[in-house]
Amino acid sequence: MAPYSQCLTTALLLSTLNLTSVPIPSFNESLLGAHAFNLTCFDVYLRGLGTNWTGTTSYLGTTEGGTFSCRTNLTALSYAGTVLADVAVYPSKVELTRTVEDPMSEFTCITNASSVTACNVNISLLSLRADPPSGLIDLLLREAQTYMKSHLTDYVCKVMVPRLQSSILNQTYPYTPEPRPENRTAIAVTDSPFMRAVMNILNRVDVAGLQFFVRSQQSRINVVIYHPGGTNIGYAGNFVPSPLGESALDWGQRLVDAYILGDAPHPFPLYGLPGMIGDALVQLNTSKTLFASLDVDFSIAASANNWVTIYLTPGVSIANLQIQAPGDGLGSLLTHELSPVLENVINAKLARVLAAFAGNVSSGVSNSNTTNNTVTFFFGEGTHVRDSPLMVPLICVGAVGALVGGLLVYRNVRQHRNKPVLSSATGTPLSTFRIVAEDVFLVGGVLLCVLLFTASNTMTGATVVLGSEMRTYAFSLSNTITDLWQAGLIPLSICVLVFSGVYPYVKMLSIVGFTVWAHRPTSRILRLIDCLGKLSLIDTFALMVMVSGLDIPNIADVRIHLSFYLFMYATLLSIAIGNYAALLWRAGTTLRNEGISVANTSSNSTFAEDAEPMAVSSVVQSRQDMIPIDHTMSPVDDAMQLRSGENSVSRRRQVARYFFCIPSLFMFACSIPVWVLPSFRYQIGGFARLLTPVSKSLSLWILSSLGNRSDAYDILLVAFFTILIAPCLYVALYPKCRFLASWCGADVLVLACVIGLMQLQQFVRFVLGEEVGIFYTAHASLLWPMFLLSAASVLVWVYIVRDILHVSSTHKSLRTIPSPA
Repeated sequence: MAPYSQCLTTALLLSTLNLTSVPIPSFNESLLGAHAFNLTCFDVYLRGLGTNWTGTTSYLGTTEGGTFSCRTNLTALSYAGTVLADVAVYPSKVELTRTVEDPMSEFTCITNASSVTACNVNISLLSLRADPPSGLIDLLLREAQTYMKSHLTDYVCKVMVPRLQSSILNQTYPYTPEPRPENRTAIAVTDSPFMRAVMNILNRVDVAGLQFFVRSQQSRINVVIYHPGGTNIGYAGNFVPSPLGESALDWGQRLVDAYILGDAPHPFPLYGLPGMIGDALVQLNTSKTLFASLDVDFSIAASANNWVTIYLTPGVSIANLQIQAPGDGLGSLLTHELSPVLENVINAKLARVLAAFAGNVSSGVSNSNTTNNTVTFFFGEGTHVRDSPLMVPLICVGAVGALVGGLLVYRNVRQHRNKPVLSSATGTPLSTFRIVAEDVFLVGGVLLCVLLFTASNTMTGATVVLGSEMRTYAFSLSNTITDLWQAGLIPLSICVLVFSGVYPYVKMLSIVGFTVWAHRPTSRILRLIDCLGKLSLIDTFALMVMVSGLDIPNIADVRIHLSFYLFMYATLLSIAIGNYAALLWRAGTTLRNEGISVANTSSNSTFAEDAEPMAVSSVVQSRQDMIPIDHTMSPVDDAMQLRSGENSVSRRRQVARYFFCIPSLFMFACSIPVWVLPSFRYQIGGFARLLTPVSKSLSLWILSSLGNRSDAYDILLVAFFTILIAPCLYVALYPKCRFLASWCGADVLVLACVIGLMQLQQFVRFVLGEEVGIFYTAHASLLWPMFLLSAASVLVWVYIVRDILHVSSTHKSLRTIPSPA
């Protein structure tokens, strides 16, 4: 470790300092009945001004000098007015030599001695006058001017410099105790969800390399701000005022933009700078950790989940500000001399901000109560989390469903006894046990799905939580639909209403209607409903794409509740029930016309109108039976013709095998990239860019696992099967696995992305609040692998339409085949 490596090394060199007005509100002096206060210096023009602090020396001076003027309010006896002073500064300097207690220390740089090497101060008080004029005051000012000309240098070198030396050596710091509430109710900081969230966030975030350590007392938060060692900061250029009319937030956004780009602006704008600083050089170097500590006092009247009420006087204030202390001579100097000034300035700003919020009740951010002298801040909406379903709807749905289902089963048993359903293989009636078992299984599965959907829709599906403590929004079916509509997210609101609120129940009722009630399991409408059942997965996929937009690392996260999983599992169960109803219910019976003659089918014409046609092989065989046979050909000719036909069929099968491999390869080629390559890009804006990467690109694997969260593995499995496995198998094995058509969810994901991602920013502002836009914005875009997945989903729908139309055309062709004699 090099000597003095733990000592701060700073330099501030100002070639030209040109300021129009510099207020010093903390100035307040009294002497012999005279009181001077509210000091302001203006028309400040100095050249060659500079200061530095190294391991063993300190310097402050100007090589060229300049001029400035000041005014202050003065009261003396019966006089009240203003005193104006014009000052000229000539080349001057003050230089100190310091010794460090342990130059080789790896932790401290404590100054144990200081001596004045040079103190040459050349300042001239050109004029000193009162406004309004007063004979007595003018006489006193002339005497004061004469005295200051003679003793100003001695005052600086023998009073002010020793005071600074004392501050450098002083390792003790004044402490302001925690205030106690008087004659009013106040709650502890830890009793406020908002304050707990703030403390959690500060303990987690890293703002441009700055880290925080926060702990709480009764009504006070202790904050330590630090930057790990190895700090090297420098800037050379001009400092200018920010543009006229630019707000502090817009100015801050510009600085964040420059920080993200890694390029400091030239000239550097300073908000509120009353002039210009030319050819400045600022440097700060140390291997030591930079830090500052302060206490923040809160006077909280009340607080709940997403709001906090603060007293106006005093409301929020800081105390015990320490800069790089203890352990450093410069830190001791700044803490003793600069910290009190900063505390007063910051506390005055905080009081004005609270008063401004209290007077602006129309903004929706805050509300005031002038009677109690308080101001209330709201964050998001009032949320009520319901993790258990409403029992009354469940009991009603269960009772009605069981009653109706029982009546339908009883009806079908009576119908079967009067007009039995026959086996298509043997032509014998089915057993009553099978009729009852199939109907009870189907009705019970439908009723279970309806109960799961009802339970899910009466519970909270997910919540947005800030700082692990404060819930700002809760997702449930009713409030999500209405809130999305009011927020202008009309397409998303309609999708949630249709596919989460209406369609699941319509599908379940349709399944029962076309099977147990109407005995039409092969209806094309039922097959279409079965294929569209996957659209209820839009909730699951929409959550996947939205979570990445709402999730702010270390600040905000989306918590998934039981209701979401109930809805997802109910959707999967409803798809399975739809497969059973469309393909397996009454399988091998005359209701489906599988493997029986047309004549037998016509004998049950009541159920055969929309029935599934016979296998193609049966149709071909029937047509072959009607082709006349040429009995004049010899056996040799017959053998040659048979061998030629076999070779021709073999070649056609090989060509067909290669041809049918192309769609399968296309599906795999279009479906795999989205899982392994970045497919979704999120652009982050606002001040949150200091806390999180500006841009993040995610693959579908990361998106489906909600960022590799441990509570999202089942969501990942559902997405993996419905988006990759089911579509590829459906196309590769078509038509053997026709039931997989209702499990192919790639098109649902594309729909969720188009609707959700395109309105992500509006959705984020709706959930987190309009005012959060200055701190966090999110925009999303789809990358090229998603367009490949869209092409794959189109191919799946080509197969689905082909299957439905093929069934229809085959059904018509069967009706044109004449019955055998």
